[in-house]
Amino acid sequence: MTNAKILLSVATAAVLALNGCGGGGGGGTTTTSGGTTTSGGTTTSGGTTTSGGTTTSGGTTTSGGTTTSGGTTTSGGTTTSGGTTTSGGTTTSGGMIIPGTETISGTISSSRTLTNDRIWNLQGKVVVNNNATLTIDAGTIVTAGSSAWLEVLPGSKLMAEGTASEPILFTSAQALEGGREVAGQWGGITLIGNAGNAQTTATGYEVDGFVPGTSSQADSSGKLSYVTINNSGVEVIVDQEINGLSLVGVGSGTTIEHITVNRSSDDGVEIWGGAVNLTDIVVTDSGDDSFDTDEGWTGSVTGLYITGGLASGIEMSGTTKGTYNDVTIVVGENNEEEGALYFKPNDNEVIGGVFNNVNIVYSSAIATVGAFHTRTKTGASIDPTTSFTNVRLGGTNALEFSGANAAALDALVDFTPIVTTDVSANITASETWANGTIHNLTDNIQVVSPAVLTIMPGAIVTGDSDATPGWLEVLPGAALNAAGTATRKILFTSEAAVTGETEAQGQWGGVTLIGNAGNAQTTATGYEVDGIVAGTTNAADNSGTLTNLIINNSGIEVVAEQEINGLSLVGVGSGTTVENITVNRSSDDGIEIWGGSVSPKYITITDSGDDSFDTDQGWTGSVDGLAISGGLASGIEMSGATNGAYNNVRIIVGFNNAEEGAVYFKPNDNEVIGGRFNNMNIVYSSPIADVGAFHTRTKTGASIDLATSFTDTTVYGVNELPFSGAEAVAVQALFTAGAGNSIK
Repeated sequence: MTNAKILLSVATAAVLALNGCGGGGGGGTTTTSGGTTTSGGTTTSGGTTTSGGTTTSGGTTTSGGTTTSGGTTTSGGTTTSGGTTTSGGTTTSGGMIIPGTETISGTISSSRTLTNDRIWNLQGKVVVNNNATLTIDAGTIVTAGSSAWLEVLPGSKLMAEGTASEPILFTSAQALEGGREVAGQWGGITLIGNAGNAQTTATGYEVDGFVPGTSSQADSSGKLSYVTINNSGVEVIVDQEINGLSLVGVGSGTTIEHITVNRSSDDGVEIWGGAVNLTDIVVTDSGDDSFDTDEGWTGSVTGLYITGGLASGIEMSGTTKGTYNDVTIVVGENNEEEGALYFKPNDNEVIGGVFNNVNIVYSSAIATVGAFHTRTKTGASIDPTTSFTNVRLGGTNALEFSGANAAALDALVDFTPIVTTDVSANITASETWANGTIHNLTDNIQVVSPAVLTIMPGAIVTGDSDATPGWLEVLPGAALNAAGTATRKILFTSEAAVTGETEAQGQWGGVTLIGNAGNAQTTATGYEVDGIVAGTTNAADNSGTLTNLIINNSGIEVVAEQEINGLSLVGVGSGTTVENITVNRSSDDGIEIWGGSVSPKYITITDSGDDSFDTDQGWTGSVDGLAISGGLASGIEMSGATNGAYNNVRIIVGFNNAEEGAVYFKPNDNEVIGGRFNNMNIVYSSPIADVGAFHTRTKTGASIDLATSFTDTTVYGVNELPFSGAEAVAVQALFTAGAGNSIK
């Protein structure tokens, strides 16, 4: 995101404010030199027609999106070696034009880089070959049409190195055009390396039959780090869907770490052979298996979190024996007869694994299928060197082992039961919640000064969703130390989710910290849910450490119009650590901050029922690394006399947006409100035509803080209005005055 961007003049910004992010008329229409692009994606210019990415000009035709005229690349498009690029507005599979997008199709046979100053759109099968390296900068967004996917062949590399503050996003074109995010909207990412074996070469990659090389088990296919893959798994032919991430004969020299796969219609991650090792993998809501290993894979995965999948948590087939360390699998009512661990040999195959420090919560509705399940095949058996260490099993399904080799597994597994303990009284003395026990909050559980509640890495905490919902509240002078790690995250979720129900918004409360860094605004109102007032003694107050947390299904309504957020921070001081937090499916805000000086880092918020990130009442901190998608209301909302800092932010606003824009300045009467925005990418495709990406509420005497600033902030999307509301002109002027800002 830090690359140089176009600085708008005041006049240009004014035109954009009237005509929209697309720079032209309705439906995302873009005017190009010498021609007019219609909303359907067809360009007519002196007899030249393009449609669906094919351009004919003066009798010259190129396909796959390359624009030529007499063999020359025209302005607004760049021809790459073996690949196709167009810029200045690309028609995606949904039929809309997202300005500032470049399209890639065909073959990439020489090294190139996808920069983070535009959106990249894959069309069809895009292949990297000929020992080329495809580099993707941190913070880049890559989208794909309904038949598109990326395949990296042996000898070539994919270097997709995101960071904690600037992750790389692969998602569907529909998601950026404003549609709902669902599984199977595009293909996925496939790496094929030179670490194959007899099993992989006998079959080849299941989608197109391409065979990996066998020259080096230490082969490198590149590096994927801090990459999110959403909405993948399109079916290429019947019964052959692409996975979110497919690794075929990939060697141990390849780095795969900090990967999240959400909503793949097939497997989240599948591995065929090779020796690749994976670290910190999160897979949610897969349509088939969440993590599938095949054909003699000899690598390891360390730090694997699985929830919401339709089939098995981990599936193993072929003669395979991988290593699985620090794993959490939550299996609910969606499971389709494959268990949590599915040993799936073919005839005469010997299959197994090494399992260390594994938590399984198994609440499948299929009574005849156990948590450890094996397929019946002639002559197949469990590898006798299979081992289980520190494996814990809980959940509502009582069947532990099932299938052909149930007895063999039973003899190998000596697991510890996961027990659930209800927490029904306030915590007034320091205590520790260990991994291996689910602590279920039955009510509003308060941690009272001077108590410190410590939650160990890998632990699971749930909350009731009955008439007295469960939620955790840490009062001034008390502390919460929930220090998960990248490979052993702490999960806060609903009791309903771990007892087998489908995960949904509002199934429990959330986590609230109230500190001693309040101000006159926070003390005037108190916490909105129960009125508890933050202290005002210390801006550097420490309410504890929250790292590597996942907070799911929160936001239950306590009383009318008062829902708890996923994470609420009230007068919390700068001495508090809030890092690497993911909030999914809160029915209210994902995170809300009232006053204080706390500075969260590396925050991901998805599918909030209200605002995703809400700051109020004089918050003076900063957020560094904020990724927002799928929320119902604003991406960032600000109210009260607040002027915080927002660095390295990505906001995607689509179909669900409810009239509040991507960044919502929401002052009360006579309040001065603002913020400092640095290195932001906003994809704004809200269907609300009269609400802009930057929106302000009308209140008597309210104004925008003139210290508000925008730097390296880019707005994309199909909604045509960048600025709206009472202070649209003021916000636009500040945006225009900043360096490196652009509206595509």
